[in-house]
Amino acid sequence: MKFKKGIAASVAAIMLASSAMGASAEKLTFKDVKENEFYYEPLQKLVKFNIISGFEDNTFRPYEKVTRAQAASIIARAMGLDLTNVKDPGFKDVTKMNTHYAAIAKLTEIGVFNKGEKFNPQAHLTREQMAKILVEAFELQSPHLKEFNDVPKNSWSYEYIGTLGALNITVNEGEYNPSGVVARGHLVAFIERVINHKRADGKEDYWDTWVGWNPEEEARIAEQKRIEEEKKRAEAELIASIKKDIENSTSNLKSARNEVSAQLKKLNNVKPSSSDSSKLKKYKDELDDLEDELDDLEDELDDLEDELKELRADLSYYKKQKNNAKDDDEIKRYDDLIKEIEDEIDDIKDEIDDVEDEIDDVKDEIKDLKKKINDIEKYDKEYESERANLLKMLNTLDTAINNANKVLQNAKAANKVELDSAIRTFESEINAAKKDYDSAEAAAKESNKSSSSSSSSTSDKKLLEDAIKKLEKQYDTSEDLLDDGASLSKLKSTLKDLDKAIDAAEDALDDVKNSKENIKSLQNDLKDLIKDAKKLYDEIEDEIDYLEDKSIDDYIDELEDAIDDLEDAIIDLEDAIDDDKGVTKARNQLNKVIKDAKSVLSDAKKQKSKKLDDLIDELEDLIGEAEKLYKKTK
Repeated sequence: MKFKKGIAASVAAIMLASSAMGASAEKLTFKDVKENEFYYEPLQKLVKFNIISGFEDNTFRPYEKVTRAQAASIIARAMGLDLTNVKDPGFKDVTKMNTHYAAIAKLTEIGVFNKGEKFNPQAHLTREQMAKILVEAFELQSPHLKEFNDVPKNSWSYEYIGTLGALNITVNEGEYNPSGVVARGHLVAFIERVINHKRADGKEDYWDTWVGWNPEEEARIAEQKRIEEEKKRAEAELIASIKKDIENSTSNLKSARNEVSAQLKKLNNVKPSSSDSSKLKKYKDELDDLEDELDDLEDELDDLEDELKELRADLSYYKKQKNNAKDDDEIKRYDDLIKEIEDEIDDIKDEIDDVEDEIDDVKDEIKDLKKKINDIEKYDKEYESERANLLKMLNTLDTAINNANKVLQNAKAANKVELDSAIRTFESEINAAKKDYDSAEAAAKESNKSSSSSSSSTSDKKLLEDAIKKLEKQYDTSEDLLDDGASLSKLKSTLKDLDKAIDAAEDALDDVKNSKENIKSLQNDLKDLIKDAKKLYDEIEDEIDYLEDKSIDDYIDELEDAIDDLEDAIIDLEDAIDDDKGVTKARNQLNKVIKDAKSVLSDAKKQKSKKLDDLIDELEDLIGEAEKLYKKTK
């Protein structure tokens, strides 16, 4: 900026002065200035900031013509220029005794005024001269120019006037009147618009330091800063909490792994007795099915509880929104939403009760089946005891791994760089625990097989046939859902089911790999089916990724459209106020756009996506600004 040198002292002085001014809401009055005049509010600001003043008789004389010399002093004060030690501009008609000498000299020095033989200080300032001074002094720029009928392109002031028009610093339409003389009231209005533009252009400069120029805007910025600091504090607490969870989970994993490792050594030192029967095999198959069923039910219960938690969060959110509602229609809409969510919560609770009853029944069946197995098993008592202990410890390790995975997902979802190192180390711990679990589980199964001689060709064949049947059924179900364009939630559910079916089929292949019966054809059929199922799995996974990205992109578009519409409505109302025409219509339109924006904001918040956070915050701030403008014009 041309006038940055020596600006620090001026900035400090303005901040001190404006702090004192901001403390008082009392408006300045002049005998010849009415509150409904277009320059009234701008005049309040410029007088308070010592940019312009009235006369001793308590008049402002708004329609008195401004001289070039007077304009120089007013512009210099608006720019906060240091007027000490100025260079002599060399004008024959401006002596150092002239009241406005320093301002004229400084503005000439920085290139606002052209050097020449005379300055014509007492000449009245024309509108085209004012345009040049404002554009040069405040370094105004616009990528396009506004056309005026009375300003030809070959005029020396064409670009200056066109820039003021493009930036809405002049609100004239059609004609600009370039040779017209500038009155004090008009100059006040122009300078206030210029300063507003400089404060809103996103570039930090001298006018951004002024405290009290726009109290509402400054209060909003202060509140935004407070919110950001609160957000940082919450993020720090979140990171500390997640790190603590990782630390505790890592400790649990290590403890469970050590117990499994010690118990595995004991099991390897014990030789089991031999004996088995087809009944034992049958019971174990039934036990596996029941345990799979129990896993499915427990997963279903987890999903229902998660859904219940989300619904309760939505219920709380809409109750708060209802309390902030402004009219009966909005209250009724929130009442309907709340009633709908409460009904859904009741339905989920009923489902949870049903699933818990099923889990209890399955657990009872598992308990009964295990008793039958224990009754017919002929293992050595010491071996059975040690193996049972190992399975128990594997359960503990499995629980620790599952809990660790939940902690890991939470840590990744936080998406914080500060957690990257801890996450990498934690993932290594989880993978090591999974490896220990798989190794110990395989050893326990192998020990069980080595103590049994009941594997028959018939059971191996049936095992494969059952695996093929189950995988084919799940494959057909998943493929139909994909082809029919099922919802995102249904695709995620069927993907989970397909993954389990593939794992079960692979386990079946592993169980019969040492079979002496001729089941090669069934093995190949199951391998081919597994290969096709994995391909389908990838296709469903790709579709889920596509739908998730598409959904978020749609909300991004809606938020951006809402922001654009709201900004346009605000500008339209502000223009209507400036022109004192069409205010009621613009105000009603703004109210409608605010309601639409709130609806978009509510829907976007439900997505709980970090990709939407910045746009949500921007729209919330803009709604607040629009509501203030709406109330102000009531």
